[in-house]
Amino acid sequence: DNAAIEAKLSAWLARRVALATPVELPSAPHWVDTPTGRAIEKALTFARTRSKMALVYGGAGVGKTTALERYARNIPRVWYVRASPANGSMAALLRELCDVMAVYTTGWKNAALTSDVIWRLTGEPSLVIVDEAQYLSIPALEQLRYIHDESGAGLVLSGNESVYSRLTGGHRRAEFAQLFSRVGRRLRISMPKDGDVAAVLDAWRVTGSRERAYAAQIASLPGGLRGLVTLLEEA
Repeated sequence: DNAAIEAKLSAWLARRVALATPVELPSAPHWVDTPTGRAIEKALTFARTRSKMALVYGGAGVGKTTALERYARNIPRVWYVRASPANGSMAALLRELCDVMAVYTTGWKNAALTSDVIWRLTGEPSLVIVDEAQYLSIPALEQLRYIHDESGAGLVLSGNESVYSRLTGGHRRAEFAQLFSRVGRRLRISMPKDGDVAAVLDAWRVTGSRERAYAAQIASLPGGLRGLVTLLEEA
């Protein structure tokens, strides 16, 4: 009858309106100030102001990359590059450095690229951050040491546990002796601190005690804070 048809049409229109109405989701925090983030910032500042080398290494998902990128965005004359299997060679790394430094290189040979990078770094306090440094070849690492020596710029190598073990273990210890002897600070971050988890949950306005306890369990698993943030975004 007409009443039934009218009820079905009203329900259909209501569903259409509901689907067309944009859902306002809470926005994710752009930056969360954590104890680990502050420790990384101190290591970076040490390397930049003292013209030293620093290692920042440890587990995945503890906030290393986020802190490194933020520091490079906010501090003048700090350049961040991320190594990968595709650009771990000396030539590829030098080209990447020239690109992020906006250096118009005088040539494409390694010697010319190196000279241009050193020229860009010399004269004022500067810092080069190389993330995922476990992918760098031995010649690339040695060339970074040479650039550090010649320019007086700070240098930070960041990555997983193998960054440290490559420099200190086995038959390669002698190969990396000159590089490792220049390291003035080593910061190992194996997993998120309790304060890191609390800061993230506060930023996401998670207040329930059971929810916070469950979140702490998630953060203790492989993936750390990254896994926790992914869970919060899904929630």
